[in-house]
Amino acid sequence: MTHTVRTERVTFDSDGETLVGTLHRPDGEGLRPAIVVTGSWTTVKEQMAAVYAQRMAEAGFLALAFDFTGFGESGGRPRQLESPVRKICDIHNAVTFLARHPAVDAGRIGALGVCASSGYTAVNAADDPRVRSLVLIAPWLHDAHLVQDIYGGADEAQRKTALGLDALARYETLAPPPCPAPSPRPAALPEATMSTCSHLDRIAPVAATASAEGCQECLRSGDDWVHLRRCLTCGHIGCCDSSRNRHASRHYESTRHPVVVFHQPDEHWGWCFPDQLFLESTEFTERTSR
Repeated sequence: MTHTVRTERVTFDSDGETLVGTLHRPDGEGLRPAIVVTGSWTTVKEQMAAVYAQRMAEAGFLALAFDFTGFGESGGRPRQLESPVRKICDIHNAVTFLARHPAVDAGRIGALGVCASSGYTAVNAADDPRVRSLVLIAPWLHDAHLVQDIYGGADEAQRKTALGLDALARYETLAPPPCPAPSPRPAALPEATMSTCSHLDRIAPVAATASAEGCQECLRSGDDWVHLRRCLTCGHIGCCDSSRNRHASRHYESTRHPVVVFHQPDEHWGWCFPDQLFLESTEFTERTSR
């Protein structure tokens, strides 16, 4: 029997973050078996998870596809961070949401994972007795020997691991804290980030085209932001990449104006988008004050 399916937008909590999901509900009365459906790396609920959730609902299951923390419509920062620990926690909380849903038979909850989320789903199922059935589709499992084979041997896997750890350390050192308060300038930036910028000729002595009250686009739309960046070519003020809308980066993408200054009290350093370099204030102050 193929059921008629309707969908509804739902939200639930996962360790303090609000996650957004789509609940695929089959027609009919009475409690239904339910299933959490998750997709591969970096995907959102409208992609492969939605396809499988729809088919499971047509078969009579109440199926939940959702955006992990930091992805899609869900809250959480940093955005698009592929964190196995965080995703396993999200799956656990998705099961909790289903177990408490009035249309769900809490004794018949399953989980379906595709690709990378297969491993995350299996880890949760191993310790979560509420998950009574488990389906893994084209599973990508974080097995050490498998990872080495896929990534070119032990040395190459170790090199990629080192690059990832270095990127994490740079993020933790350089990224502004996730709050609207001014952040202190790092005591020391890695030497590699302080090379000479090749786009200083694009800096002009311009005033900001918006007040210091906030991001131009966010002020118009009523959205919020974390920190502000000021374009040193035209004076545009936009929100940083830790903000949901990333208007400073979008301004660069549309104008190719290369350099921004960190438009916060007590922050006197800048960033060159094309060179991917942090700039000391001495590199741009003279050009902006002419």
